[in-house]
Amino acid sequence: EVALKSISRNGISAFISSIQFLNSEYGRQLRKLLLASRIISLLNFKDLPVFDDATTYPGIVIFSRGKPSLFEYYEIDKLPSTKQEQLPLGRSYKIDPATLTDNSWQLVDHGVKTLLDKISNETVSVKLSSIAETWGGVITGKDEVFNLDQSKIDKWNIEREILVPLVRGTDVNRYYATPSMYLLYPYEKNLNKDTQLMPEPKLKEIYPNAYAYLKSNEKELRTRKDSRRSVGDSDNWYKLIRYGSNYLFQSRKILTPGESIRNSFSIDCTGSAFSFARVYSVIARDTEIGFLAAILNSKVLEFFLHSVCPLKRGGYYTFSSTYLADIPIRRISFTTPAEERARLGAELQDLY
Repeated sequence: EVALKSISRNGISAFISSIQFLNSEYGRQLRKLLLASRIISLLNFKDLPVFDDATTYPGIVIFSRGKPSLFEYYEIDKLPSTKQEQLPLGRSYKIDPATLTDNSWQLVDHGVKTLLDKISNETVSVKLSSIAETWGGVITGKDEVFNLDQSKIDKWNIEREILVPLVRGTDVNRYYATPSMYLLYPYEKNLNKDTQLMPEPKLKEIYPNAYAYLKSNEKELRTRKDSRRSVGDSDNWYKLIRYGSNYLFQSRKILTPGESIRNSFSIDCTGSAFSFARVYSVIARDTEIGFLAAILNSKVLEFFLHSVCPLKRGGYYTFSSTYLADIPIRRISFTTPAEERARLGAELQDLY
């Protein structure tokens, strides 16, 4: 913004910085700013190690003042082997800024863009957010205290009733998830959406072993940050920073890792909690959950998500509730006319 205000009408500015703003929610205002200027070219180094000992996902943006026009987008696949060698520019596409908004940028060639537009066409698809809820999970602020393995549970003899199975990112596979730990969850077991922290005297009375364990970690728990503020002297020193809800955990839901090489949407009926950012959930409203999981695991929607989500090192793509909510789900009518059913029935009878 400062550069745009400072350069002359014929001036050109270039920055090397993280390129994650192309797809991230925090980059929305920066995308809007660039669309109001004239982008000349944009180079994306993806996860290449441009800087020693740092994974920064860098890119170079070259821009100037003036009206937006077609710009060149380069995906850099490899770095020069020597300092004297010129940078191999790799694939390039002409991008029309008129096709971009402040939403996540899909910088692809014309053929891919046409396909993405076809998948997202509102006459044939609806956004996932219109048929399902997308949720992040719990943030404890101190995983090493609240996330328990069996040995720690046995050591403190922690009561089972205060524990909830916990799914982490590595626990989610394609179609199924296997909880690997337990979450110590000091909240009332209400199944409605209004989840209440258990009062300390009640916690101490009903779950004395769990309370003793938490008290042994009280000093650490009070140093946690909640929206940059320390828990400090709060009476709720044993709370989770983001606690989710029993309603959410007990719901029949679809889970996906927050970072994934391929689409791995699983069905969870275990009443599990899940870690925020490492796992996200989808709760269908009226759509059959198995059908929805199959659609989400399809190659078509994997292609879509890989086109809009930020790429991380090792070929992993980063998901979030925002990206998941915008997934296009094909409209399908499950109502078959009577005459069509009769014809299909007759054909099946002939086969057998």
